[in-house]
Amino acid sequence: MTIELHSDAPAILTNVLFNSPNYYVAEVSQGRSLQGFEVVDKNTGRGAFIDGAVAVKLRSSFQEMVALHQGQVTPEDVDDFIRGYDALLMQRVVFH
Repeated sequence: MTIELHSDAPAILTNVLFNSPNYYVAEVSQGRSLQGFEVVDKNTGRGAFIDGAVAVKLRSSFQEMVALHQGQVTPEDVDDFIRGYDALLMQRVVFH
């Protein structure tokens, strides 16, 4: 027996944007619509799913930081940027 599932909804996509020894960041989207960002602090084992207005602000702030560095962003620059969101990372990551 074969079961086929069909949906008219666009697929939910996860794209890993950054993966350093300190942080993991993935963008979650559906079609062309941003759903949010999964952010994990590997050192503390804490993470969060950032969505809504905060996700929009995170994206625009990151783009401003890249522009400020004229596109020459180092992993350390990205770590420092993400560190600014540490207060939101409250969920304990058990398995990732």
